[in-house]
Amino acid sequence: MRLSDKQLDFLKKELFISKDDICSMTKKQWHEVREKCLDIEVQEAIKEERGGEVDWERCNTAVSILDLDYFK
Repeated sequence: MRLSDKQLDFLKKELFISKDDICSMTKKQWHEVREKCLDIEVQEAIKEERGGEVDWERCNTAVSILDLDYFK
């Protein structure tokens, strides 16, 4: 498992995915998680474009997960 505690907490909070869920994921399921993280990054970018307050912690954690390949 190459996910940090911060990333695991993020996935649990944002996507309701546990560490056990992650350990049993297929490559396709992991790809779907990464797509959801991309959606989060886009949400934060839209906030910034509209002059809203960006949650950089949320955005940066989502991006850090996007960078991870399937781990099995």
